[in-house]
Amino acid sequence: MVILLAFILLVVLLVYTTGTRTQQHGPSNKNGTLTRLKDAFLLAGLLRLISSVLRTLTASYSSDTVHALAIGGMFIHLLACDFNYANGRGREKTSSSSFQGGTVSLNAALLSTTLLASRLSSNSTVYVFVTLSVVLFCFYPAARHAISQRAGSKSSSVGAVLFEE
Repeated sequence: MVILLAFILLVVLLVYTTGTRTQQHGPSNKNGTLTRLKDAFLLAGLLRLISSVLRTLTASYSSDTVHALAIGGMFIHLLACDFNYANGRGREKTSSSSFQGGTVSLNAALLSTTLLASRLSSNSTVYVFVTLSVVLFCFYPAARHAISQRAGSKSSSVGAVLFEE
């Protein structure tokens, strides 16, 4: 029970952190945070409802096939992921013509999550696993980017000094 409460607190903190980014053409920070919290609760409710479907999604496939596809999806995720963005060195806004692999990376990670969730034993386990994956792959990079942007050049100069030696 304590782990579940800590997990919920982590989700709320990540949603709040990513929702407080300044947006030039979007809603104010307070409205943005409220919107993100509403979206998080809606997503949590939807995941709870479809967890039984996710659990039996690949019942007709062999476990070897599911595991091979999940490993392949995570490999694609690692190849396509923009790690500079999470570290605060990426661009704030990307144009539609420039491909940085964010969509491919996220879809590959969530495909692997869905495949692996279909092999779990209970609906509540599937729900926790998929929710944790959504937080890890969707909210965490944006939160880390926002924190890195707020930290500014102090953290990058300290890292440069540490790795130069």
